[in-house]
Amino acid sequence: MTIQQTTPIIPAGTMPTIFLSGEPFDMGIQYGQQAGHYIEIVSDNVKVMLAEFNKTELSQMLNKYLQHVKQLTEFDFLQMFEGISQGAKDKGIDLTPEDIAQINFWEQIRQTPKQSSACTNMAAW
Repeated sequence: MTIQQTTPIIPAGTMPTIFLSGEPFDMGIQYGQQAGHYIEIVSDNVKVMLAEFNKTELSQMLNKYLQHVKQLTEFDFLQMFEGISQGAKDKGIDLTPEDIAQINFWEQIRQTPKQSSACTNMAAW
């Protein structure tokens, strides 16, 4: 019997290295295609952590925080989130741009209005 592995096996405690290039949407597609399975796992966990909020509240908080981030940088994170969603869908993984935003801003959402008291996974390059 032959078992075909579709997702690479990475040793426990090891994070994959993802290489991206291009505009935010293009980088998002690349990221979604390369890390979609990992993103899906994190998204499922974040949804559990944010279950105390209804969909409308969550959407309003995400939009508020995205507006805050837009004031801090010219990088278009929303375009990247849309690209990640598309790249994941290309690999058969159903993630929305809002799912991606929740992953990136879950700590800020849970601590609102104390947004300055949390960190995020955003980086400058």
